[in-house]
Amino acid sequence: MRRAPVFTPVFTCGRAWLLLAVLIAADFACGSTAEARCRNDAECTDGNFCNGGERCVAGMCMSGIAPCPAGQRCNENARQCAQCFNNDDCEDPFFCNGVERCSAGRCVAATEVLCGEDERSVEHSATCEPTCPDLDGDGHRAADCGGDDCDDNDARRYPGNVEKLLNVHDEDCNPNTYKSRDSDGDGYHDANYFGR
Repeated sequence: MRRAPVFTPVFTCGRAWLLLAVLIAADFACGSTAEARCRNDAECTDGNFCNGGERCVAGMCMSGIAPCPAGQRCNENARQCAQCFNNDDCEDPFFCNGVERCSAGRCVAATEVLCGEDERSVEHSATCEPTCPDLDGDGHRAADCGGDDCDDNDARRYPGNVEKLLNVHDEDCNPNTYKSRDSDGDGYHDANYFGR
């Protein structure tokens, strides 16, 4: 049996019924018979929950109205509406505000990303980075932000590095050992080391 075309009214009620009457008349003029029209809602349903229940109106199948209110998702398998059905439904594109989650059909806002004690979250790289970085990569952070590196732009200068002879560089970040060395710890400078 041929079904009448599905139509969703988009006008005010009075105009929709007028347009519906015109469509029914046009359907009959094109050769349809009374058997092609619906007699009840069951003849119109497509069985899908998420597109709403179709209805038989004045002998014509009418599209259903989506069952979910604005801001909610429809789950065809569960045949229900909810704000979310899994955590992915709640995700936003931002790293620093943490991971949102779905709980009992509602999105739960995330808490801020928990980075380490000396770290901060960085949106553009979606990572946690040190608040006091080690710019020269020598394993020591800059002294001006809580580290112990006296020159974080020079990887040859850091606490514990060995002082070298005959140069103008303070390798171990200790002004007391600059150009002097007591390698055996006896309180006296090494004999072959040129002091200040």
